[in-house]
Amino acid sequence: MDKSIGVSTAPFEGRYRPAMSIKATIMNAATGKPIQTFLFGRRPYAGTDFTLETGERVSALRVDIGKPAPGQFATPVDVWVTLKS
Repeated sequence: MDKSIGVSTAPFEGRYRPAMSIKATIMNAATGKPIQTFLFGRRPYAGTDFTLETGERVSALRVDIGKPAPGQFATPVDVWVTLKS
């Protein structure tokens, strides 16, 4: 506990607190088929720009966040993009 501010900083005292990553499925908006999975550092929003494995730079058109399956913690996230080619 830091006496100067009166707040406990444990258990991350002096360490970086890791953020939760979001694992999303990148979907093709034209065909409705999945393109790849992508790991975001934080929640993606519509308009988020990122680069696919193919090297193509795309922007998220829509982000769908579903409900987790019973007994599961992970929430399904779909990011819809339009490919240029």
